Amino acid sequence: KGFSNAGAQLFTERIVNAYILGDQSLPSLALDGSGNFTVVWMSLQDSSGANYGIYAQRFWSTGDYNESEFRVNTTLAGHQQAPYIAMDVAGNFTVVWEGPDANMFGLFGQCFNTTAVKYRTEFAINTTTANDQRIPSCAVDGTGRGVCVWSSFNQDVANTWGVYARRFYQINQAPQISSAPTATPNPTRLAP
Repeated sequence: KGFSNAGAQLFTERIVNAYILGDQSLPSLALDGSGNFTVVWMSLQDSSGANYGIYAQRFWSTGDYNESEFRVNTTLAGHQQAPYIAMDVAGNFTVVWEGPDANMFGLFGQCFNTTAVKYRTEFAINTTTANDQRIPSCAVDGTGRGVCVWSSFNQDVANTWGVYARRFYQINQAPQISSAPTATPNPTRLAP
């Protein structure tokens, strides 16, 4: 459902995903400055239903569909999962997610313009590939800059999770990854 700032209902509940076979789960949503929004989720439909992929559906502020559901990820091997979307006020958006890398799971991203056209290709976010890098989140601003954060296992202290961040420049034009990620000051520790 959609609601105004005053809490008035703008539109009724509707299904986001068009593909209904298999699991559709872990949605994330972002709004632009006009109230138009995009929802991303993981869907068990890549590789003929053998792998999860990341899919998106765009909506107008009225709740009406703005084109058909589309696949975000380019890589089809292995599960692509746990998406997160960030959008600037104009409607440029970036999706980040977990996918297989050289060791276990790593983080990947894809940038789109206001009409959902991809900027460049899917890109890797983390440079440390030992063990797992999981649970991505990101934010973008209106000048094409962004930051991605995630949890990384066994990277800074044995058998613990640390929180890492990486800046991106021109995230809504052509992703250019900044220098190697560094641990945040006093990284948050998560139970393994």
